[in-house]
Amino acid sequence: QAEDGNRFGQSIHPKRGQAKNTRVENIFDEVTKCSQKTYTMRFIDSSNPDMSKATSASTISSLQSSADDDENAYWLGIMALCMISLSQSWLMISVFPYSGFMAIDLIDGVNEENAGSYAGLLASAFMAGRATTAYMWGKAADVYGRKFVMWISLVFCSVLSVLFGMSQSFGMAIFWRFLLGLCNGVFGTSKTCVSEMANGNERLETRGMSTVMGMWAWGFLFSPALSGWLSEPTTSYPDSWIVNIFHNFLERNPFILPNLVSVVLCCMTIIAVMVFVPETLPADEIRSARHVASDVLCGIRNAFVSCLPARCTRSMSFSSRGELEPLQISGTQQYSSTGTMHRTQQYS
Repeated sequence: QAEDGNRFGQSIHPKRGQAKNTRVENIFDEVTKCSQKTYTMRFIDSSNPDMSKATSASTISSLQSSADDDENAYWLGIMALCMISLSQSWLMISVFPYSGFMAIDLIDGVNEENAGSYAGLLASAFMAGRATTAYMWGKAADVYGRKFVMWISLVFCSVLSVLFGMSQSFGMAIFWRFLLGLCNGVFGTSKTCVSEMANGNERLETRGMSTVMGMWAWGFLFSPALSGWLSEPTTSYPDSWIVNIFHNFLERNPFILPNLVSVVLCCMTIIAVMVFVPETLPADEIRSARHVASDVLCGIRNAFVSCLPARCTRSMSFSSRGELEPLQISGTQQYSSTGTMHRTQQYS
């Protein structure tokens, strides 16, 4: 019937029939598998029909419960990835309400009339850093695993958010903000996890992706309001008892509170990712995290050597894994008429 329906759809609307061809084949395969399971269960015990019925019912029940458990685990992972979207939207948007005031506070001579360009630099530095390393973070996720990239990025975001909030010069604020984007590799990795966690289930993948991406909208909605409310508390809420307790610290760092919210969100997200998000990269393809430092150094060395003239790199060769291969020296010994030994060495 599925095949007849597919041919019927193609005859009425060829393009629509071709578009649904894969979906019809998947439905036909599922129907065939269910028929085979039912046929197998019917012949489990032909001599005892009652036992066959009980066995079939228990098998179906166990399969259904297993599918429900897998779907529940999938949605727990989606909730953790939603927390990633929320924390990332906060990191990106929360600076917008106070970026102009931060420029006025950190740069002498800047006022409300000319602070706009400086505020734009603060806002765009994050995305500039993210665009610089997005491809490299994707490669790292394919080598060291998805979870490693997500939690290490969140750790960096926590530390750099505090440093950005405590900046005492505009140049340092730009630097920390750029570095915050440079060390952020969770956005593309989280979307990859949504697809891989679904295991080919298009319904789950579609719903999961829409849920994770929809969380960005909630972050864009609440982040500016909460961030603006928390910035410059000594000016906005001078009579608050909390402000009076930490008055000196908040006066020196008037924009630290929005960045402390970033720390709280990132720490909560790290716990959720480590507990609920499975590692979707096959175990045999994951490179141990203890090689990260050496791999980074080798990558930097390879990039440096590739910029040198050819005569300076004749004795150095690098393997495909980024490791410096040892020099292979082969030599022959020759003696002159005076009895002095000369060694001829060849490097490869």
